[in-house]
Amino acid sequence: MTQFKAFVFDLDGVLIDSEPLHHSTWLQAFEAMEMDFDTERHDVLQGRRAEQVVEWFERERPGVIDGVDVERLVVLKRQYFRERMGELTAIRGADAFLRSHKGHRPLGLVTSAGLKTVGQLMLLFKWRNIFDALVGAEHVTLAKPDPECFIKAVQRFRIRPAECLVFEDSPVGIEAARSAGCAVCGVASLLSARELRSAGAQWTIRDFTDATGLDQALSARRGGLAGLMQRFVR
Repeated sequence: MTQFKAFVFDLDGVLIDSEPLHHSTWLQAFEAMEMDFDTERHDVLQGRRAEQVVEWFERERPGVIDGVDVERLVVLKRQYFRERMGELTAIRGADAFLRSHKGHRPLGLVTSAGLKTVGQLMLLFKWRNIFDALVGAEHVTLAKPDPECFIKAVQRFRIRPAECLVFEDSPVGIEAARSAGCAVCGVASLLSARELRSAGAQWTIRDFTDATGLDQALSARRGGLAGLMQRFVR
């Protein structure tokens, strides 16, 4: 039995296998706007708001984005994603894991996605009544890796951050959760377990059918020696 009092989940890449579609629809938008982009730079796109991706271009590749209507770029990306939502599938075991813990402890959803998109996805996967707290893009001033989103989720549960286990798949999300004082289990949907641990995850799972990984994370003592040791065992 886990000693964590609440579980909080990122959405993209943690509960839904959406990172490939996000990447693909960004490329669609780049092509529509006649932008040249290195298709291998997944790290630029993962776990970030559309506005953060644009900011990265302005900072790192100003020549690529010069003259581009960035508002139109963002609109197109979101439009393409909504049009192709039917291609999405849940991360293996995610639905069963959520339903098995519903009612036993609070479940939170913390995502960089906007509430309109989140609402559509909750309908698609029949998760509207699963989560006890939702923190989306409209609820925060600062995006990940700032810890604001996880701090707000923990406050809604009225527990200490160390009593909350966060499931994340991106370095910016892991950094945000750890900065908030939460424990983190990395989900290796895109990055490797080694990369997730390097980013700060204390435990890792392949997906929610990874019984060994889940057992190590859920059975760890909050903030204690057992939890610290698991990080090095895996």
